[in-house]
Amino acid sequence: AIALTAEQAFYIPGYGMQAAAATLAGYSIGGKDEKKLMDYSFSIVIIAVALMGILSVFLFLFPRPLMALFTRDPQVIAQGAQALRIVAGAEPFYAVVIILEGTFNGAGDTRAPFVISVSCMWLVRLLSTWFCVNVFHLGLRAVWWCMVADNMCRFALLLHRYRGHRWRRALYE
Repeated sequence: AIALTAEQAFYIPGYGMQAAAATLAGYSIGGKDEKKLMDYSFSIVIIAVALMGILSVFLFLFPRPLMALFTRDPQVIAQGAQALRIVAGAEPFYAVVIILEGTFNGAGDTRAPFVISVSCMWLVRLLSTWFCVNVFHLGLRAVWWCMVADNMCRFALLLHRYRGHRWRRALYE
């Protein structure tokens, strides 16, 4: 729980940019301007990936001092540091997830991102975590790898949707 709290601090900027992505997508849809929609969304994705990528370097290089802000227990710090190093590499991909969800929501395409998120959460994160813990008897590291797998699943599916045209249908209504 402490490692999750520490990690969440690193994607707060992404959620701020998600609001901007949703607003600019709505503005572009309202103006029926597909070029602006694509330019804004792509630009915000690049900014979010760069920022969260830089932050993930700190997450990877300094996980112990970060964990030490929340606890003095050396075992918790050690395990939390391992968890933070595992998720650090996925942070830039999660930036794309956050921004694309905002873009889709601003464009009025709310159902598909919801279905993708719920499906990946249940089928990838929770089901694989259950198997890792209850069947294969793997530890905390495996649970965090399942979380990364969930984020990568969302990344792949949302990016695939973004490259398509169906989510932009409000431009043509």
